Amino acid sequence: MPPQDHGQGQQQSIFYRLANGDIPSKTVFQNKSFRAILDKQPAAPGHILIIPKEQVQITPQFTPEMNADLAEAIKQSSHALLKGLDATGTSVFIANGGVAGQNAPQSLIHVIPREEHDSIGLKPQPQRIDDEAFDEAANRLKAALGVSDDEARHDTSQETTPEESEHKPRDENDVDLDSVQDKFL
Repeated sequence: MPPQDHGQGQQQSIFYRLANGDIPSKTVFQNKSFRAILDKQPAAPGHILIIPKEQVQITPQFTPEMNADLAEAIKQSSHALLKGLDATGTSVFIANGGVAGQNAPQSLIHVIPREEHDSIGLKPQPQRIDDEAFDEAANRLKAALGVSDDEARHDTSQETTPEESEHKPRDENDVDLDSVQDKFL
């Protein structure tokens, strides 16, 4: 699904305005699709927010070009934190929807510098699930992606063109992205 510019007819989010330079910020990196700025309310000093320059609410709406630009922005931001601030690691965090912790109607990618024992708390606790639940999750995810068991075992990434690997057209069984993105508002 291509990104939508929700700025027309709706109030633009502060993050969209930051991404496009309408509000001053401490920009550390930018490319065609994203601006990386220092977060004014950081989890740790140097916490970077990577914000799309288009008003996009959740990452499933990113285009393939945006995904490539995001990968570069994450790489550059992590490298800067490791080298420039002597961080011993970085955490990359994305929340899609309110139940995942998204607080604004704009996709935000957090790149947080990490140190041993920093108590930032981004360590999900592993859970044990039975084999039936494990198999059900795998089957439901493969079905959602339209992938057969044979395709799941065989890496076809080298055998498809970018056009072939793009999302299939939506049908009545597809996820309603509007309902996911609206749950945090």
